[in-house]
Amino acid sequence: MYAQNLQSIEFAEHENNYIATTLKLMTELGFVVRDTFKNNMNLDDFYSNGNKYNGARLFRIKWIDTTDSGYAEVQAKRAYKIKNYSSQAYDDYTILMLQKYKAQYREDPIIHECVHFLQHATHKDESNYIDFTGKNYREYVMQRTELEAHLVQILYIVKNNHERLKKHLSREQQLKLEKIISEYKKSRNILAGVEAIIMCKQGGLI
Repeated sequence: MYAQNLQSIEFAEHENNYIATTLKLMTELGFVVRDTFKNNMNLDDFYSNGNKYNGARLFRIKWIDTTDSGYAEVQAKRAYKIKNYSSQAYDDYTILMLQKYKAQYREDPIIHECVHFLQHATHKDESNYIDFTGKNYREYVMQRTELEAHLVQILYIVKNNHERLKKHLSREQQLKLEKIISEYKKSRNILAGVEAIIMCKQGGLI
């Protein structure tokens, strides 16, 4: 059932670059990668690959004009549990990325959604998930899965999009953000992480 074909389990080059970057940033922030994600084994896409593991990786990033929510979204045929693994795996996972981000030369929303693909999550996490209503942002980002995705997104901007950082945050705010991120790496203080996210949201950075 676990027969391996190394060529088939490789990501497409475009997707691989985003996955590698996201994994590096998650590690820097101390976030757990799901145990069903392996570089040398594909435990995802079991059903679409004829009920077998190590089939072709079907994870894709697809650029579209709009979504129902107006934000980037993800689609998967299903999430499923694997015996002796604590995290769920995904079948045919696609990130739907808006063309407006490409026009703005933004890749940070892709990184945000890659975190959701890579982070530890269970059926219980999904069942208890709180959607963003437009009025519950603090409650929304205090969820572990969203806290991780937003902080990785912010760290990506700090490291890779200095123009956007300067455009949306004052120098004082940038220094404050760097301090909060540094402290968060040491303490994993949720409230500090939320403070950084809200400051970036209010400034239009994310």
